[in-house]
Amino acid sequence: MEHKRLQFLVPQYKETEDVVKYLLDSIEFQVLIDKKDVGVIICSDGGEYVLDRKFLDKYSYDIDYVICPHRGVSSARNSALLLSDADYVMFCDADDCFCNSFGIKIIFENIDISDRENTPFDLLTTKFYCEVIKNVGVRTATGSASWGFTVGDHNNVFIHGRVYKRSFLIKYLLYFNEKILANEDSYFNIVTSLYAKNTTKALDIPIYCWRCSPNSVSNDPNFITKSLHQLIYSNDSVLETMLILKMNEKEIGKCAFDIICKVYLDMNKPHWYDEENKKYRDITFKTLQWFINKRGKLCECLTDDDKKNVLQGARNTQHYGCIEGIAFNDFINYTMNYGKEQK
Repeated sequence: MEHKRLQFLVPQYKETEDVVKYLLDSIEFQVLIDKKDVGVIICSDGGEYVLDRKFLDKYSYDIDYVICPHRGVSSARNSALLLSDADYVMFCDADDCFCNSFGIKIIFENIDISDRENTPFDLLTTKFYCEVIKNVGVRTATGSASWGFTVGDHNNVFIHGRVYKRSFLIKYLLYFNEKILANEDSYFNIVTSLYAKNTTKALDIPIYCWRCSPNSVSNDPNFITKSLHQLIYSNDSVLETMLILKMNEKEIGKCAFDIICKVYLDMNKPHWYDEENKKYRDITFKTLQWFINKRGKLCECLTDDDKKNVLQGARNTQHYGCIEGIAFNDFINYTMNYGKEQK
């Protein structure tokens, strides 16, 4: 494969040609670019479905397809990154697509402008479209429409629509944490944003679409319940990076306290005490207990007002907002004593 300006790194597990074609077709339909400048690396995570080479060869740009042992989406993304050699990379999901035929042209134009003005960027963030389907999993469309789009703003939750200078990722060893099996992009987004704080460029033009696949694991109504303990691990890894970068003590403390607040608010929701969620309740309490023992001292620099503001900020978010049935301090005491009554 010839050297590329931009490569798209795609994990694939059970997605078939009928699913992957949306992304690959949307790259094929790009205009005003030289297809020799782009390439795709698809890393199969050892799933049972193997893409047909004849299907991949029909496209006019280079596609590398590699099969790795099943180690999770983070490992698949990392493997694709290590195999890449382009100037810039973009992490894509196998079921997503570009939302217009000028998306890659817009990326290249901004790279060229930054080079001419000697204002290079390590991270380019864009707004992006989120496909929403009514009554499918946790994503619902507003109003009576059964299908539509919303616009995803610049944030550290989604990896979609972000372009990275590859040398920047390699220089600072910025990889996906393979121990995190869910919410892996939140950790990666926050850490890369911290390192690229002064070398980030933001575009308000949506060029990418996060498609709502009914088969996606994140469409499980209990996805947050099943993966909340993984979000705690993600936050722990972010804190480790903040400590390495010697960031402001209060910012670190607020980051540590924020995840405690979000777990508290989420676990006040009644469904946590359904029998089917017993094992998720158990692992979440144990993980939060581990986190407080490890990171609790980082919160000691916060005043009572600081903590109230962090807790209120968590309450104001759409997912975590709820009416608490147990006071915060009682919840923390219960967490720290969790499991001891069983011994």
